[in-house]
Amino acid sequence: MYQTKAELLQGIQERFPDLGRGQKRVAQYVLAHTEEVAFLTAAQLGKNVGVSEATVVRFAALLDYDGFPDFQTHIQNMMRQDISTITRLEKRAEQQATQGSKSILQAILEADQTNLTLFASDTTEKTFTDAVEMIGNAREIYICGLRSSHSVALFLWFSLRYFLRKVHLITPGIGDLPEQLLSATDQDIFIGINMKRYSRVTVEIAKALKKHGVKILSIADNIMSPLTPLADVQFTVRSDVSSFIESQVVTMSLSNALVTAIALQHKAKTVEELSRLESSFDEFETYAM
Repeated sequence: MYQTKAELLQGIQERFPDLGRGQKRVAQYVLAHTEEVAFLTAAQLGKNVGVSEATVVRFAALLDYDGFPDFQTHIQNMMRQDISTITRLEKRAEQQATQGSKSILQAILEADQTNLTLFASDTTEKTFTDAVEMIGNAREIYICGLRSSHSVALFLWFSLRYFLRKVHLITPGIGDLPEQLLSATDQDIFIGINMKRYSRVTVEIAKALKKHGVKILSIADNIMSPLTPLADVQFTVRSDVSSFIESQVVTMSLSNALVTAIALQHKAKTVEELSRLESSFDEFETYAM
């Protein structure tokens, strides 16, 4: 049985010449979309590649798995292993040993620049405009990002509160989630920020709010994120850098863009609120300069 994703892909490549025509199509899809396959049923995978569900099941059996669910479970376990903090740190150490004079700083900055460029090319103006409209027109705005995503959620909440008084940062720490979500209606929006390994609590909150008709805006690092099936609007941000932590550069940049666009959409109200806020800053001597 294959223990890692690399071993699995190598095994498929080695067996490829002996596969039937339909099974080769399945193999090519698995090689190109391994993470996606982890969340598809055999029927869905068969439909995507144009073969029968039975062909998909036979393909899994040829790789010595006890059916497609067993094959899928092993892929999911491999993915969890690949994204563990220890595995990612070990990969960073291996890469550093082969990069010679390139510093860690240079490598991380280059990766972030690439992530920003790819996000800009992959994201449509319509998606961005739809998100701005949804947030700006919502009665109440609920934001949740846990663990490494919490910093982005906190920044987005803090920035929107400069000119909106209807923003709530969901913090499940003291067990009062029912009270925090009690007033949510179909006129509200939930912004979920969720990076691999994908916080279960964030997904459960989204599911609960979806039942009440709340619109869902997903910010995640993979289209196969558990938030995807729930989302009305979705941003797929890239967070890959050679480290044991995810990069939040793209999510922070997106947050900046959303806040700026919403402020300009409601310019008169924003100016009024910012003027009041500036007066309050002076009254409390908030800043040193």
